[in-house]
Amino acid sequence: KFSGEGVFGKIVGGSETLFDRGNGTSVVEAVYYIENAAGAVARAMGTGYRTDTGDFVGIRMSMLFEADADGPLSHLAESAFVAEQVKGANLMTIWRIV
Repeated sequence: KFSGEGVFGKIVGGSETLFDRGNGTSVVEAVYYIENAAGAVARAMGTGYRTDTGDFVGIRMSMLFEADADGPLSHLAESAFVAEQVKGANLMTIWRIV
């Protein structure tokens, strides 16, 4: 499930690809398909890293969204976002940056 800024729904598909650098850090590429309560769908794409060492342990990535220009999720495609998930947490926090 996801919620924020008047957007509520669920993740209906997607995948993550990890490239292990061998130094405790992996490159993360992710694509998620989200659907709001009215059935509108958007695609969330993220790239970043997952680390098991250092000051932060978890996932951090930048994200962009694609959505129908006339749909209720179109505002997501007009901004850039950053996301963070602390290792072991069930919640990923996403912030709008632009």
